[in-house]
Amino acid sequence: MSAMPPLVTMPPAAMRWHEKLGRLLLFATLCGLSSVGLLLGGIYLKYAPTVMAFHRLDDYQPKLGTRIYSADNQLIGEFAIERRVLVPAERIPKLLARAFLAAEDKRFYDHGGLDYLGMMQAVVDKVLHPREKLRGASTITQQVAKSLLATHETYESATERSVSRKIREALLARHLEGALSKDQILYMYMTQTFLGHKAYGVGAAAEHYFRKNVWELSIAEMATLAGLPQRPSDYSPVSRPEAAWSRRR
Repeated sequence: MSAMPPLVTMPPAAMRWHEKLGRLLLFATLCGLSSVGLLLGGIYLKYAPTVMAFHRLDDYQPKLGTRIYSADNQLIGEFAIERRVLVPAERIPKLLARAFLAAEDKRFYDHGGLDYLGMMQAVVDKVLHPREKLRGASTITQQVAKSLLATHETYESATERSVSRKIREALLARHLEGALSKDQILYMYMTQTFLGHKAYGVGAAAEHYFRKNVWELSIAEMATLAGLPQRPSDYSPVSRPEAAWSRRR
């Protein structure tokens, strides 16, 4: 019994055409990946010196003001452009840390410095609500990176709205994630973020707004501080108490 002929016979010319198309697509894909790799490599080489400038992050010390006390240990004067009160990590209430995470970066312990899901959500929100201000998608790590850049570069360079600045910020954020623990990054953020009225960090803000040490704050006062980073002047409990109350709800 003779073999059964194939039901469908592909013409040789057609087979050659499909092979050529497959090879062309493969070549184009490889070229595209190579171009992306070269681009990313070039970007890293250009901005790596900025990132490497922070190789001793464990020795980071924020700038503190000068305080003058009377003979009976009463504060009578303070000189500082940026008011900071350095609070030991163990004295910062865990509830306050959780309040900042809820307000600023819910996925802080899940991402590697850049929250790609948050970025996509921000873009979708902008498309759906074009007239509203684009909400920030910067992670706490990125905000720390931005603050560190401001100490290394000019303020204008570190805060400019440009692709170059965002690249430097993203690279440094990734570097921070590899050099420090999540708790260390969160501590840096809470002790140096701007909270209005020249107060940087939760220690200075607690003293300025509530005349208390940070570990003495009530739950409502903690919620008030956690609502300040995005718009400290708009939600100041001193100048705009109603807005501050509405923000912490």
